Amino acid sequence: MTLGEKYYNIAMDDLLYLEASNVEGYYNQPTNLCQQVAEKLMKSVVADYYTEDDLENILRSHSLKRLANAINLIIPSSNFDKKALAYLSDFYYETRYPGPDYVKIDKETYEECKQIMYTCKDEIDRILLKLQENSDDK
Repeated sequence: MTLGEKYYNIAMDDLLYLEASNVEGYYNQPTNLCQQVAEKLMKSVVADYYTEDDLENILRSHSLKRLANAINLIIPSSNFDKKALAYLSDFYYETRYPGPDYVKIDKETYEECKQIMYTCKDEIDRILLKLQENSDDK
């Protein structure tokens, strides 16, 4: 199993956990999990197909926008809403750690983040299918 496949499988486990959680009233952890699912899905492409020298740094990043830029080097036709991804990236820290940026997430924000995550998943699945088709053609 490749590193990318491992990232994808972990993302799917996280997504299944998120969908099974059915949380009402406390949305910080589920919102953070939306960010984590999107991040791991994006890293599943980067880990196996990114060929630039900064691969290790990219894989350490939690910035979804940075990951989208890396994927765009692999598949220029990738279609990510980078503004939405930057918004979702903010919840990596702001929902987990005390400090001036800590926020209590409401249901509306959680639902918005969940939609961004699912849109990201759809795009990653499309990209992976395209990459697989390209490799089958060789």
